[in-house]
Amino acid sequence: MRISTLLLFVCIFASYASNASSQTAKVNITNDRMTIGTFIKKVEKETGYMFVYNKGEIDANKTVFLPKGRNTVVNCLSQIFEDSGVNYVFEDDYIVLTKRAQAKENPVAQQSGKIINGVITDETGLSVIGANVVVKGTTIGTVTDVDGKFSIEVPSDDAILVVSYIGYMEQQIPVKKQKNWAIVLKEDSQSLDEVVVVGYGTQRKGNIATAVTTVKAETLQNRPVQTVGEALQGQVPGLRVTGKGAPGESPSLQLRGSSVLKADNSTAPLILVDGVPADFNFLNPEDIESINVLKDAASSAIYGSRAANGVLLITTKRGKEGKPTFRYNGSVGVNTPMHMPETISSAQYTRIMNEAVGNMNQAPVYTDEQIANYEKGEDPNRYPNTDWLDLAIQNSVTTRHGIEASGGTEKVKYLVSAGVDHQTGIFPMTQQNVFNVRSSTDIQISKKFDVSFDIRYQLRDMEGLNDQKDIYKQIIGADPTMVAYYTDGTYGYNAGFFTNPLVALYEGGQKFTNRHEASGLFKLNYEIIEGLTFTGIANVKYTFKGEESREHKLFYKSFFTQDVFEKGENSFSDRRDQNNYYNLQALLNYKKSFGVHNLDILAGYQQECEDSDWLKGARSGYPTDLIWELNPGPKDNWSNDGNGEHWALASFIGRINYDYDNKYILSLSMRSDASSRFAKGSRWSSFPSVAVAWRMSQESFMEGTKDYLDDLKIRASWGQTGNANGLGLYPSYTLVSTGGLILNNSYQQIAQLKSIGNHDLSWERSEMFNIGLDAKLLNSRLNFTGEYYVKNTKDILLAVPVPLEYGFGKPNMNIGQVRNKGWELSLGWSDRVNDFGYSISANLSDNRNEVVDLGDTGPWKNSTTYTEVGLPFNSIYGYESMGLFQSDEEVAEAPFQNSKTGAGDIRYKNQNGDNKIDANDRVVLGDPNPHFLYGLNLSFDYKNFDLGMFFQGIGQQDRIVKDNFVRPLYDATILNISWIIGHHRIRMPNTRVS
Repeated sequence: MRISTLLLFVCIFASYASNASSQTAKVNITNDRMTIGTFIKKVEKETGYMFVYNKGEIDANKTVFLPKGRNTVVNCLSQIFEDSGVNYVFEDDYIVLTKRAQAKENPVAQQSGKIINGVITDETGLSVIGANVVVKGTTIGTVTDVDGKFSIEVPSDDAILVVSYIGYMEQQIPVKKQKNWAIVLKEDSQSLDEVVVVGYGTQRKGNIATAVTTVKAETLQNRPVQTVGEALQGQVPGLRVTGKGAPGESPSLQLRGSSVLKADNSTAPLILVDGVPADFNFLNPEDIESINVLKDAASSAIYGSRAANGVLLITTKRGKEGKPTFRYNGSVGVNTPMHMPETISSAQYTRIMNEAVGNMNQAPVYTDEQIANYEKGEDPNRYPNTDWLDLAIQNSVTTRHGIEASGGTEKVKYLVSAGVDHQTGIFPMTQQNVFNVRSSTDIQISKKFDVSFDIRYQLRDMEGLNDQKDIYKQIIGADPTMVAYYTDGTYGYNAGFFTNPLVALYEGGQKFTNRHEASGLFKLNYEIIEGLTFTGIANVKYTFKGEESREHKLFYKSFFTQDVFEKGENSFSDRRDQNNYYNLQALLNYKKSFGVHNLDILAGYQQECEDSDWLKGARSGYPTDLIWELNPGPKDNWSNDGNGEHWALASFIGRINYDYDNKYILSLSMRSDASSRFAKGSRWSSFPSVAVAWRMSQESFMEGTKDYLDDLKIRASWGQTGNANGLGLYPSYTLVSTGGLILNNSYQQIAQLKSIGNHDLSWERSEMFNIGLDAKLLNSRLNFTGEYYVKNTKDILLAVPVPLEYGFGKPNMNIGQVRNKGWELSLGWSDRVNDFGYSISANLSDNRNEVVDLGDTGPWKNSTTYTEVGLPFNSIYGYESMGLFQSDEEVAEAPFQNSKTGAGDIRYKNQNGDNKIDANDRVVLGDPNPHFLYGLNLSFDYKNFDLGMFFQGIGQQDRIVKDNFVRPLYDATILNISWIIGHHRIRMPNTRVS
């Protein structure tokens, strides 16, 4: 519970007041050496009093000495704060500690000034009690009272008030002529006392020894994006987010590079919502409290075999004590496609086409009369000028609405929310509607026992095109001389392969998908003894998805002959998927402080399992497109299919966090996993980690830096994680497939071996070493974090060549290895002056991928990629260009390429000196991985107005240049105007192509 909430009930008095209860309250001192913070916790535990103090004034880490045995709290406080200038006040159930500055004799202080009155609240409107208000450059100061009010005499109108409170950003306010102030403090998201969610628990931000990045709720809520994943773009150093754009498609996430040796294997991090796996992309952003990204192996090793690619922990909001509050949030956004390909007119197209075929000594395609008619545009039915992209691509619209109700008492707190998102695509006939409903309830049954219930339901209703990629290819392949619509409004008919892509777009049919997800999370906490808590978690998630695909027979009609042409047939498919997921956790957590020694121990067991089934039926040849059900479809052209799968995972979990005097930090963790994917002798594997940190700023020799250095921490960590990526669910089992064939004019069912199980398969393992530096300066206004890491992924599954006589596919073995090295930097500044606040943050990261071992199976080559030890996976591969041939004489003197090579063609380098250009002259041309990922965030706010700007991108990435990028007329409408201005072949610049 935040101190600011508790302060609502506290009064601060200028002098010491006592009563019978305060005089008699006693505490049992069992250790004569302890920190002030430990003493405070002990008093709160044994007496029921709660302390209120400013951590900027009271050093909770200071070690004090008290006599053992039972003693009154008053006597202990008197001994602890003797000659320290700290006053203590008993008021009801609270003990308030304050430290008042003593005025110095100086000319400024003796000047007569004026009285300034004010009130200080937080962003929710609650009074901030005990906030410091000091006149800058002097020792004149005061603190706010129970209502957040203060009164202070300042020497002149030029004075500046410095307002500060622990956990909030400091503000400097010029007094000028104003006498009454209403000051709103904003929470400091960089506060060292902030609690950060980590694996199976929480830690103080200042005591974290691993690489963890936190993204707060306001970052997600103010971004005009369609998914939560896209809101993370540029926010987390080392996290690459690639958006898909189409409604219902989730962006791909990649953290600290790729560690796979198969392009279709997933590199996505593990995503957990409130501690259980879930897809977070289509959650209501208003429900999210924070996202914590566990980037190094030491922080993610607690998740073992599922954390090889990092972990994202999403924490949702919960109800808070107080009267019912209601919130509504709504937004509307328009997304405009950018950097669209430039197109040319039909007249330009005909001239260029004639020139192109002329260069190949062929007859012109278009006559001068036809070209003139395209130029005039007087007969659009015969001589159209069609911009296909303009007709097919549109702006997309996103609308979002959310409501929330929350509140509660000391015993019961609740939060209920609902949201709806609507998104259209850049293609017509595509859209998604997402409905979210969520409730959370926290019940404090007794002082030691509490439970919570979370229920969430989500419906995603999507409409898409059956063959969107194919339709897009048709659109960019259609040339501007093809007619889209006749003047009577009917679709144009163009003889040839691309009849009219708009007919396929608008009339070809759609895919309708609805996905229902319902989940429940039950959690109980019971404090067995002081410091030892048992936590039990049960989670169930049921997902049902229905998908219907409707394909229409297409009709085209000639404007001139009125002939009707048909293409395709009416067909229908219906698929139903069901998925049931179960997660049980039993955790024991022990937290205890022994003087300057702080200990946090976690032990637990987790069990997960998932069952999935799907069933699909299809019919084709429907006589009409009015009824879309399986039963009315023809029985002579049908199919059905289905399958079911199951997997399970059992895990033992352990972690020890220790710190000495908040200066020296140690974290040890271990997880052992057993997977149903492997044979009995290979199921179990353990994944350890260790992390250490040194808060150098806490050392006595750093006392001279406290005026500007708030925190300086050096970190180092090592850890292991596992991965079963690309294995499938049954790699250790010999599988049998069934089918059928016709024998003697009758259908016979058969069974055959599909694959041979490998009992020796085991986990892929990733080891990561990480060092980091965290620094906070100038009252935490300036923040810096730097990271360097080396990640080695071993025992990667690779297919091993076998003789043809083996009769099955290539078996997998744990023989591959990949290394990723990288660094990350982030720098931020935030400040507030009066009602104006501003912040700027930037991050930059880079990762280098290298194949270390292919188990004697390499090199791997195909037409455009090359994989070998010492190179990045799937390096770009092809012929190296030396420019263009400038004359036929130069062609004759160069190594032979092909019989049609002439002036203006690309000249390739003869790499092996055999005087000919063939496949043996291909070389590695580039690295396909992105480098220098960057993000820049700017935000400004003034009273109730705010402005945010965001920039993110990639500094360097090599790409394959081919097809329409280097070949004019390859796709008819993708023609940059530069092809027209300088299209002669020998004027093309040097390039390297594959």
